[in-house]
Amino acid sequence: TSIYPPIDDLLINTGGLILYQEQINNICQKVYGLSPTDADEVRRAIGKKIREDMAKWEPVIVENGKKLGVPESATKWFWETCNSSADYLFNQAHAVSYAYLAAYTTYLKSNYPQQFFLACLEVAKFEQDPISCITGIQKELDKFNIKLLPPYILKSQESFTIEGTDIRMGLSGIKGLSDASLLKIGDFI
Repeated sequence: TSIYPPIDDLLINTGGLILYQEQINNICQKVYGLSPTDADEVRRAIGKKIREDMAKWEPVIVENGKKLGVPESATKWFWETCNSSADYLFNQAHAVSYAYLAAYTTYLKSNYPQQFFLACLEVAKFEQDPISCITGIQKELDKFNIKLLPPYILKSQESFTIEGTDIRMGLSGIKGLSDASLLKIGDFI
């Protein structure tokens, strides 16, 4: 359904929905006559969830809408969408980047599962709760018929390694084992 033709034209690529902060900026400029600076202030207030700043712009949008002949229903829809958008709206560049990363990691996980999970296990040590992260990864490994093998002094390296169709935990995964101890074990073997 049509909201208002000038708004419809600006939302044609997203099926009549405001998905990106840039769209709010464009509507503010092209439909409500705001300067690029003011339109960016509205976008910023919404993007940063600054409700006080948003409240300051509502009467400006409503007044400009009246002056420019924008139907009250379109202005009401626009401002309600802006208020709702403050809880979730991305800028388009971030949304595209996240989509790209999601598609690429899905490809890697599907086509190179051992290497994908090996990388995930390697970066788990940087998480706030690495043990929980590794436990979550281990549950995913089961779905790919990959076992997370325990550390073994004769087979483990310092870090995780691919071993056949499985992944072997590294000696550094042993709680309480210092870097100095790892060096001595390496020298011993």
